[in-house]
Amino acid sequence: MCYSGKCIWEDSTGNCQFPTYIPEVREKYPHFLCTNNPSDENPENFNEMIEEVRELQKKYKIRWK
Repeated sequence: MCYSGKCIWEDSTGNCQFPTYIPEVREKYPHFLCTNNPSDENPENFNEMIEEVRELQKKYKIRWK
């Protein structure tokens, strides 16, 4: 739980909603991509990684409708 209100994965109750329910995301990113302080611990291509996760979310929703 983060309760920061700043992370893109945080829901209205403060829980992290990083999409670990998607097998491809879980395999490629075993640790959450936290967006609270991306410059502190995350690599330079952090925004590309976030975009990749977003695309996987879109594909997963289409595949499992």
